[in-house]
Amino acid sequence: MGHFIRARQLVRLIERPSAEPARGGVAIQLEVDPWGLLEGVRDGQNENDRQKEHRGRRGKGHRPPVKHLGPAHVHARDGSGRAAASPWFRGCPDRGTNRQTWRVTPAERRSFILDNTAAAPTPLVPEITLRTGDLSMPLWEAAALADTRPAVPPPYWAWAWAGGQALARHVLDHPNVVRGLRVADIGCGGGIVAIAAALAGATSVDAIDIEAFAIEACRVNAEANSVTLEADESDPIGTDRGWDVVLVGDLWYEPELAGRMAPWLRSLAARGALVLTGDPGRAHLPVVGLAELGRYEVATSADLEDVTTKTVRVLRILV
Repeated sequence: MGHFIRARQLVRLIERPSAEPARGGVAIQLEVDPWGLLEGVRDGQNENDRQKEHRGRRGKGHRPPVKHLGPAHVHARDGSGRAAASPWFRGCPDRGTNRQTWRVTPAERRSFILDNTAAAPTPLVPEITLRTGDLSMPLWEAAALADTRPAVPPPYWAWAWAGGQALARHVLDHPNVVRGLRVADIGCGGGIVAIAAALAGATSVDAIDIEAFAIEACRVNAEANSVTLEADESDPIGTDRGWDVVLVGDLWYEPELAGRMAPWLRSLAARGALVLTGDPGRAHLPVVGLAELGRYEVATSADLEDVTTKTVRVLRILV
């Protein structure tokens, strides 16, 4: 019930026309429906019934709640009421507009991260300390209010997701996988996998994410763990910088992203890169061309995953 109430509060705070014109003079309005719960508020449905209906729709491979705050639930709308087309919702940078207009500064992002997270060792990888959030909804509400962009991505970077923890554990337990090699961490989030690669002796580590707050969080966490990373805010899919090892932690939760990513990763494997991923059973992991290297039981937050433990497989992506 708590998430439902907070979702209603968030709409009261956020779902309002902008005071300033944006995008060619059209005011932007944010419609925020994090878990698909707000239809009940708008049509008068009983809250308990709405919760039961929502739980009934969940099936195997359902994304965790915070990662569910994605393209289908966060829309920028123009005055016509139609969903505005924004590449942010497609999981790639907006190449059609000047994104700098909507950004806060790096110093402001760092201040937000430090003010809204706490440093703590991660459950499966206590060697690594990360800045992590507490409950998901309050943090996302704070991010939505602090960020000046018309579409605010969910703060995925604020938690060490199960797939990333398992992959980081695997790297630290098998340092020869990365030692002396050039490594990329794709969708780095807060950087747990990239930091593990650096601690295990990688020659260089590119920590890559499309989200500016994730890149700043990665820098903050790298400093806390005394490692050097190349933090890069970009969409790497389709590129090849000659990495020897490509690491992908817990990114198989969205069909469009998975559809773009899988053939690209296989192309990297085909030219000789070692491509590893950590997956706790997300819905869009490829079903063929995988070799299991290990399994890990990862403690998780029920607030994020609806369960307190996830079984995660570390997999090699084959040609």
